Amino acid sequence: MNYSFDVTGLIHFLSAIVAMATGMAVILMKKGTKLHVKIGYSYVVSMAVLNISALLIYDLFGGFGPFHFMALISFTTVIAGLIPALLKKPEKKWLEMHYEFMLWSVIGL
Repeated sequence: MNYSFDVTGLIHFLSAIVAMATGMAVILMKKGTKLHVKIGYSYVVSMAVLNISALLIYDLFGGFGPFHFMALISFTTVIAGLIPALLKKPEKKWLEMHYEFMLWSVIGL
């Protein structure tokens, strides 16, 4: 085990803790408030760090493995939940799409 793996693993672990805490907070709190938005952005950033760091960890399988595939799916659900909220499109479905994709991204943790 080398130093870079330790740092990447620590970043991965800490971002997972932040993602779990902020993800649950956003699910349980009142929706649409400024606090919801701020904590939601914290969730998105922590998930980005989590998934990027997951893609940098190769010691487990020596290459691309099942956890890398799951990281790609996870990041896709986060982006799929973020885009409708930012664009407010499609007009009548954006809120439902935002909720469903973000909920699945938290469940995927």
